[in-house]
Amino acid sequence: MFYWRAEVSAGVSVAFTDAQAGNLALHVGDNAADVLQRREALENAAGLTRGSLRFMEQVHGTAVEMMEPATPAPTADAMVSRACRLR
Repeated sequence: MFYWRAEVSAGVSVAFTDAQAGNLALHVGDNAADVLQRREALENAAGLTRGSLRFMEQVHGTAVEMMEPATPAPTADAMVSRACRLR
Protein backbone atom coordinates (compact mmCIF):
# COMPACT_ATOMS: atom_id res chain seq x y z
CA MET A 1 0.00 0.00 0.00
CA PHE A 2 2.97 2.36 0.55
CA TYR A 3 5.45 3.31 -2.17
CA TRP A 4 7.61 5.01 0.47
CA ARG A 5 7.14 5.62 4.18
CA ALA A 6 9.52 6.90 6.84
CA GLU A 7 9.54 8.52 10.25
CA VAL A 8 11.44 11.75 9.56
CA SER A 9 11.41 13.00 13.14
CA ALA A 10 10.16 11.56 16.42
CA GLY A 11 6.41 11.17 15.91
CA VAL A 12 6.41 12.70 12.42
CA SER A 13 5.97 10.37 9.45
CA VAL A 14 5.90 11.01 5.71
CA ALA A 15 4.41 8.54 3.25
CA PHE A 16 3.43 8.15 -0.39
CA THR A 17 0.85 5.57 -1.45
CA ASP A 18 1.23 3.26 -4.41
CA ALA A 19 -1.38 2.11 -6.92
CA GLN A 20 -2.53 -0.62 -4.52
CA ALA A 21 -4.09 2.08 -2.31
CA GLY A 22 -6.40 2.97 -5.19
CA ASN A 23 -8.20 6.25 -5.76
CA LEU A 24 -8.46 8.23 -2.50
CA ALA A 25 -10.15 11.30 -4.03
CA LEU A 26 -13.82 12.11 -3.63
CA HIS A 27 -13.80 14.85 -6.28
CA VAL A 28 -13.05 12.78 -9.40
CA GLY A 29 -16.34 10.94 -9.85
CA ASP A 30 -15.49 7.60 -8.20
CA ASN A 31 -18.06 5.89 -5.99
CA ALA A 32 -17.87 7.76 -2.65
CA ALA A 33 -18.45 4.62 -0.55
CA ASP A 34 -15.53 2.88 -2.30
CA VAL A 35 -13.25 5.90 -1.75
CA LEU A 36 -14.14 6.06 1.95
CA GLN A 37 -13.45 2.33 2.29
CA ARG A 38 -10.01 2.77 0.67
CA ARG A 39 -9.25 5.71 2.95
CA GLU A 40 -10.13 3.59 5.99
CA ALA A 41 -7.90 0.78 4.69
CA LEU A 42 -5.05 3.29 4.35
CA GLU A 43 -5.51 4.47 7.93
CA ASN A 44 -5.52 0.86 9.11
CA ALA A 45 -2.34 0.10 7.16
CA ALA A 46 -0.68 3.14 8.73
CA GLY A 47 -1.81 2.13 12.22
CA LEU A 48 -4.02 5.21 12.62
CA THR A 49 -7.51 5.54 14.05
CA ARG A 50 -10.41 6.05 11.66
CA GLY A 51 -10.73 9.67 10.58
CA SER A 52 -7.14 10.58 11.49
CA LEU A 53 -6.00 11.50 7.98
CA ARG A 54 -6.96 14.77 6.28
CA PHE A 55 -7.56 14.85 2.55
CA MET A 56 -7.67 17.60 -0.06
CA GLU A 57 -8.98 18.02 -3.57
CA GLN A 58 -5.62 17.95 -5.35
CA VAL A 59 -5.48 20.02 -8.53
CA HIS A 60 -1.78 19.84 -9.54
CA GLY A 61 -1.17 23.55 -9.11
CA THR A 62 0.70 25.61 -6.51
CA ALA A 63 -1.94 26.21 -3.79
CA VAL A 64 -1.03 25.44 -0.17
CA GLU A 65 -3.79 25.55 2.46
CA MET A 66 -3.83 25.50 6.26
CA MET A 67 -5.32 22.37 7.85
CA GLU A 68 -8.02 23.66 10.17
CA PRO A 69 -10.16 21.45 12.42
CA ALA A 70 -13.60 20.46 11.11
CA THR A 71 -13.26 22.19 7.73
CA PRO A 72 -14.09 20.66 4.36
CA ALA A 73 -11.31 19.35 2.15
CA PRO A 74 -9.54 22.29 0.54
CA THR A 75 -8.75 22.51 -3.15
CA ALA A 76 -4.96 22.56 -3.04
CA ASP A 77 -1.76 20.63 -3.66
CA ALA A 78 -0.38 20.73 -0.14
CA MET A 79 -1.65 21.23 3.37
CA VAL A 80 0.26 22.49 6.39
CA SER A 81 -0.65 22.62 10.05
CA ARG A 82 0.12 24.95 12.93
CA ALA A 83 -0.22 21.99 15.31
CA CYS A 84 3.11 20.56 16.35
CA ARG A 85 4.26 18.29 19.14
CA LEU A 86 7.95 18.49 19.82
CA ARG A 87 9.70 16.08 22.13
